[in-house]
Amino acid sequence: MANQIDQLHLLRAVASATAEASDPPQVARAVAEVVVKAVGADVCFVHMVDLERRRISLIGATPPFDLLTGNIELAIGDGVAGWVAQTGEVAIVPDKWKDSRYRYIPELKGENFVSLVSVPMKRGAAVVGVLNVHWAKELTDFDEVAEILSVVGSLLAPSLESTALLDRLAKREHELARFAQVTIDSQESERKRIATDLHDGIGQGLLSLLFHLDAAEGAAFDDPLVVISEISRAKELANATLEGARDSIRRLRPGVLDDLGLRSALESLFRVPGGLISNVDVDDVRLESHLEIAIFRVCQEALSNVLKHSHAISVAVKLRVADDGVTLSISDDGDGFDSGLASSEDHFGLLGMRERVELFGGKFDIYSKLGFGTRLTFKFPNQAITDS
Repeated sequence: MANQIDQLHLLRAVASATAEASDPPQVARAVAEVVVKAVGADVCFVHMVDLERRRISLIGATPPFDLLTGNIELAIGDGVAGWVAQTGEVAIVPDKWKDSRYRYIPELKGENFVSLVSVPMKRGAAVVGVLNVHWAKELTDFDEVAEILSVVGSLLAPSLESTALLDRLAKREHELARFAQVTIDSQESERKRIATDLHDGIGQGLLSLLFHLDAAEGAAFDDPLVVISEISRAKELANATLEGARDSIRRLRPGVLDDLGLRSALESLFRVPGGLISNVDVDDVRLESHLEIAIFRVCQEALSNVLKHSHAISVAVKLRVADDGVTLSISDDGDGFDSGLASSEDHFGLLGMRERVELFGGKFDIYSKLGFGTRLTFKFPNQAITDS
């Protein structure tokens, strides 16, 4: 009965902590402190699972480790917490130094702790987080502790998931607002460029053309040689102005999309001088115009990243069109990077690609590892395929 009362008090404390906190880090820290007191542990870490990125991240802990919130990440399957996130099973580790799953992270001061119990926080069958509890001395009785932590995990999971979803939604709204602002700025910049082209290029060219035609008209009855010279100059200006107009049009929409289709456009884009080996494997179909432009621009940005940052020898592009949508993948054998940092401000090109795809209701996935290259996968929802 005493045990049941203790658990009841614990559950009430957890419920109170989750009710009073307003965001995932606050919820996690409050619950971590409750857990440590309840089971006599020395430290508690709360990790959130991000299935889209295949990572788990530290979102809360007992002091002083709460200062590391947002700065510690593991791949799903990596370390004890990663193993729990992957399997959905409880991990009981009497001595973590003897457990092959344990991964030492200097910032978490693992040398100060011996025993570890790690439990999944589940919403139904899905693991939404992992609760890691450590003891400085080796623990001998794990059964009751594991049972209590499992109950806490099941209670915490829906609350943590809900606050995380709200927090993620707020961040996505912020990113969309920022992307919209960048898009507007880009559009304004493009309008200014077009206005400059029209004024300095086409406008001035047409004005000069009129001057030469006026001069030819004035000399029509006096000096035929002057007429011929002015008309010749006028033709040169007309040709130059026409080419300027064509160049402006080409920059608005790649002409190769209209002339030869998406496959040829991508083949042309990835035919890069300087030794980069490209393999373009694209279904030869015509998509809606706006989708073709989006795919082309995404490929432009991806290729720019490869050339600027990856030191890749080769790049491969594959595009498949099926009844359920369009899948585009771009992979290289370059340096790679920590894909967990892909949402940071330093990777705004990736953010731009993600936002462009999500504007179509699509999905964007990144897989990259230092020394093993990068693969970008874009999935656009079903779009009408034209007959042309």
